[in-house]
Amino acid sequence: LLYKSTNRDFATRFHVTWVYKSRYAYLMGSRSLKSSPFERAVLAVLKERLQSLDLTIDRLAERAGITRARCYKIFAGDTVCTMSDFGAMCAALGVSGADVAAEAEQRLADEASPE
Repeated sequence: LLYKSTNRDFATRFHVTWVYKSRYAYLMGSRSLKSSPFERAVLAVLKERLQSLDLTIDRLAERAGITRARCYKIFAGDTVCTMSDFGAMCAALGVSGADVAAEAEQRLADEASPE
């Protein structure tokens, strides 16, 4: 026996799919992102490197091939920094990603250890 779809079945499925996609898109666009302490430490290291080279975020974005808006959002914590963005920013700043991550981990360890 073959399943025979009716218009009502289609409408019900369409409605559920549309509502699901609408809620997903709404949540993706409006939910605030909470970054981890490690992510914040990595961004702090990158900001310091940026300042030590006397560069602006605009110039970093240009060198890294990232849009200025995205770069500002990353540093403001409004969007997640992808590995591609991270690698491009590290290359533009002349530092390895491993060195940045190690420095961030060291800072977190120093903050966590009682003195």
